[in-house]
Amino acid sequence: DKYILADDMGLGKTTSTVIASLENGSKKVLIICPASLKINWEREIKNYTDKTTSIVEGKKWEPAEYTIINYDILKNFHDPKKPKESDVLNYGFDLVIIDEAHYIQNKQAQRTKIVNDLCKKIGRVWLLTGTPMTSRPINYYNLLELVDSPVAYNWMAYAIRYCEGYQFNVGNRKVWNVNGASNLTELRDRTKSHVLRRLK
Repeated sequence: DKYILADDMGLGKTTSTVIASLENGSKKVLIICPASLKINWEREIKNYTDKTTSIVEGKKWEPAEYTIINYDILKNFHDPKKPKESDVLNYGFDLVIIDEAHYIQNKQAQRTKIVNDLCKKIGRVWLLTGTPMTSRPINYYNLLELVDSPVAYNWMAYAIRYCEGYQFNVGNRKVWNVNGASNLTELRDRTKSHVLRRLK
């Protein structure tokens, strides 16, 4: 139900995901991706199924069995503060697929807050990213949290163990530096039940 597909670029993450969504019987699928990939998703879906597809543009909400939307316009159809008015939640999706999931690594960004809120309420979440998690482990924390990986239950422990995290003083306040990387083999081992990464 909650998983990260981190295959190397060019191995067909989109194809794999479309087929998996057909295999698991999802009825209403929401695909969130960068605007430049929307047509590609529609083409891939039509290769394998005659289910209805819809590309959402601007402020026009026209969902289908596969609804494709880009990050930048999600805010037009979902406000975390007004869940009852959310077009996205009211449609009743049973799977959300997030392509190029490294777009939501910054928890302070508005789009990340919107996606996080949707993922919590939709329940079944698949994240796709071709960026290896070991380059900067802190960038993966939000993704691991979204798929309920046990390593993401405690931010501070994660930062210290896998990001060489430490605190330092800036004026009167303490600030964390979490730009490092450490214990990467252990991190891979501890996340392999939630992450699949295959190389060319």
